[in-house]
Amino acid sequence: MYEVFRIVGVVRYYLKYAGSGIDETTSTVLLTLSIIALITAAYFLGGLNFSILLSKKLYGVDIRTYGSGNAGSTNMLRTFGNKAGIVTMVGDMSKTLVSCLLGYVVLGRLGAFVGGLFCMIGHMFPVLYKFKGGKGVACAAIVILMTDIGNPHYFYVPIVFLIMFAIFAIILFGAKYMSLASVMSVLLYPLVMNAFDIPIKNAILAEETPTMLGSIFIVDSALYLLIALLMAVLVIFMHRANIKRLLNKEESKFSFHKKGEKSAFEIEKETEEQKEKRKELRAAGLTQKDKNTSKKK
Repeated sequence: MYEVFRIVGVVRYYLKYAGSGIDETTSTVLLTLSIIALITAAYFLGGLNFSILLSKKLYGVDIRTYGSGNAGSTNMLRTFGNKAGIVTMVGDMSKTLVSCLLGYVVLGRLGAFVGGLFCMIGHMFPVLYKFKGGKGVACAAIVILMTDIGNPHYFYVPIVFLIMFAIFAIILFGAKYMSLASVMSVLLYPLVMNAFDIPIKNAILAEETPTMLGSIFIVDSALYLLIALLMAVLVIFMHRANIKRLLNKEESKFSFHKKGEKSAFEIEKETEEQKEKRKELRAAGLTQKDKNTSKKK
């Protein structure tokens, strides 16, 4: 049953392959409705943008008006500090995880791809926030991980995910550009994933009588690749401004805040408070110089 959950999906298996007694037309309609429900749920889960929610709740501002203007974990980290960035990333990853699990229930590994893709779309273009969201890198990472775990042919080790993570880490810590690491990783992902899926497809096709799971894998694998390509296109599209800055050598390098270092928001807030104090002093007819002089007396 576990293999069915990972490759076929509980809903698809029950409606199409379990001999439940439901006629073909009814089972097709029910499966279609289940897929629509999955897409809708994943999109609105993706639309729960943690960077916007946290910035408004904790700091009283909209993260999209600060830094790069992006509603994502990197901008949260640069604007409010490490903790804000990490909490945002965990939130974005969690909603994608749930979307992929819902996908597994409906369509197996293909459903995880579909659920993850529409969670990314909801994150990037949330209807609740006027279609202005994040860039989807953290979401894409979880889609890669969850769909890789769903591949039963590599002893449940997420090999593709580990390769992509290694590529991402090497570029990030080598070049110090988060945008470059993100773009290169998703650009290479469809190639790496397909390179590992091709031997599996060839082995299944070599069998005289492929199993039900093998046959479904062959049919679904073309959609795996299509969705992987769509993920890459979306992430690259969302990084178009970063790519332009990289080409012009104007992109900001990535770094964590050092212990005790103030965030950009704290510095800006402190500066504003100082301005207000100066205004108050001027209104009272007392400059800072006069204030210091009076203290000496």
